[in-house]
Amino acid sequence: MLLKVYPVSLVTIRLAKPGLLNGVKTRFYIWDNGNPPKGLNGLHPLAEVISPRIDFMWFEKPHEKITSEKFIAEFKGFIKIDVPGVYRFYVVSDNGVIFSVGDKTLIDTWSSQESRIHSSPEIRLNKGFKRIILLYYNRARHSEVRLGWVKPGGRVEVIPDDRYYFSIGEHVFITGLPDGYVVRMLPLKDASSEKTCVSLMNICMVEVPWKEQPLEAYVSIYNREGKVFARFSEPLVFFGGDEYIVEYLGGNQH
Repeated sequence: MLLKVYPVSLVTIRLAKPGLLNGVKTRFYIWDNGNPPKGLNGLHPLAEVISPRIDFMWFEKPHEKITSEKFIAEFKGFIKIDVPGVYRFYVVSDNGVIFSVGDKTLIDTWSSQESRIHSSPEIRLNKGFKRIILLYYNRARHSEVRLGWVKPGGRVEVIPDDRYYFSIGEHVFITGLPDGYVVRMLPLKDASSEKTCVSLMNICMVEVPWKEQPLEAYVSIYNREGKVFARFSEPLVFFGGDEYIVEYLGGNQH
């Protein structure tokens, strides 16, 4: 991405190290008595792994640190949509499950039951990465949970490995700027929630909570005097853990 900058030089900003990786973050919890808490209230993860997909049948404990009974699995990440259109999701599970896409809860059957298919209402999705959370709990030794979809055109399948992604953090790093330079990110969805950071030791760090990812925003850079140094005409898409680098093509960045 190139831009004429203040006053004469050209600047590029590029993704040097992505924070988005394949897989889905999986955390395991246990509870002691009664019914499993909805929303993980008061629980702390005892184990965390990266799963290639949500497609499991456990006859014993799902992790060496977890019992085979009374556990909760939390799957958290993104699914990549290449074909826009109307989708329907389904979860095959015994016992309880809650599944959300973005801020919408599509499946909520948090109760003990035999293995069955839980189907969501239809939802229209555009191309891009969609934030997902799936919570599943199991009471007895045998456990099963699978996430699938009905794609536009009617194809039914368990969501494959190459659709799952997770971000490695909740901060974005922009390097290559002189100390004291200011980076401003103006989100497309909510211009009132502008994010700002000041470069220190040539690094500018911006907090981007998971619930705001992916963050699509316009980026502007200001020098120490508050004058525009660079303003990029196309928005960038940020995930937690992304490392961007600003590079100069001629001129003096100071």
